[in-house]
Amino acid sequence: MTRLIQPPPELTVELDAQGAPGRITGGALRGDTVPLSRWLVDQDWWDKPVHREYWKVLISELLLAEIYHDLTDDRWYLERLYD
Repeated sequence: MTRLIQPPPELTVELDAQGAPGRITGGALRGDTVPLSRWLVDQDWWDKPVHREYWKVLISELLLAEIYHDLTDDRWYLERLYD
């Protein structure tokens, strides 16, 4: 089961040497991350452009989450938690 988080809270993310999320240091969650998958969304959704880099990550080896980097405002957000 998944839980969509609305509105998505902002996160502070440190990147690893490869440019993937390596650690969440501020916001709703904190801990080391293991990136599992990545995809890009680049579209004009209802005339409001969406330019995001999504990541599915394992946080602190316990919690599966979907986070995204909003490429328009250069901020990170939590979008979804998985049970």
